[in-house]
Amino acid sequence: MTPWQRIESSPLRGLAAPTHFITLVLVLAAGRATAQATSASAPPNNYLVEVTQHWAAGSPLGSLLERRMALDDVELRVWGGYGLTTTTGVILRRTAGRWQAWRAEVVPCSYSVPSQVGDTASRATESLFVRRAHQHCGASLDSSAYVETVYDADTLAITEVLAANLDAVWRRVVDAGVRELPPRVPRNWVMLDGFTYVIELREGGSYRASAIEALEKPEVEADRQARTIYELTRRAVPPQSRGRPKP
Repeated sequence: MTPWQRIESSPLRGLAAPTHFITLVLVLAAGRATAQATSASAPPNNYLVEVTQHWAAGSPLGSLLERRMALDDVELRVWGGYGLTTTTGVILRRTAGRWQAWRAEVVPCSYSVPSQVGDTASRATESLFVRRAHQHCGASLDSSAYVETVYDADTLAITEVLAANLDAVWRRVVDAGVRELPPRVPRNWVMLDGFTYVIELREGGSYRASAIEALEKPEVEADRQARTIYELTRRAVPPQSRGRPKP
């Protein structure tokens, strides 16, 4: 993954009966009331979580924090990559009891200019360079420039997938500990260009995100939980196309 650079980027008798009727209607209506996330838990100042949120916010998936969801709606986004491999995600969404699933892949798009151009570019010019990155992945104003400023505008390619028994998959993911994952696992080392899991969960108004390194030999329970959740979602959502999502 290439780091982002320079992007700003109801005749009733009496009164009791109608009162009860109105109360029932209000309760039923409130059950589908929707709102954005009202509580959030995520690792602070974590680039991988932040860039993942940025990718989704600019795609048909939309921001998971800002999506309007009812109290019983669920959305799980499980991402893996961020190192030298392609970053991909599986999205499971339950709305009014109906499940949908998507696969997503990060498509790197960049646009480079000579460093002297980037150093003096106005905000409007920088916005133009970002748009060009979206339109012409890999294009450059001057490929011979020795030192360049790179404007990255990675995007998501999203495919809706037919998947069976997603309610059972969701229960297995819950059993695997998705609701208990910590935002981060404290380490006494730093991973450079290694495979990492970013797991986002939204239940009603609650949002939580975790960024956990993928280890061949797990050090703590959260390492095993993250790997299990990643593998469960990948097996549950095969790569067969059914069009693009319409969140």
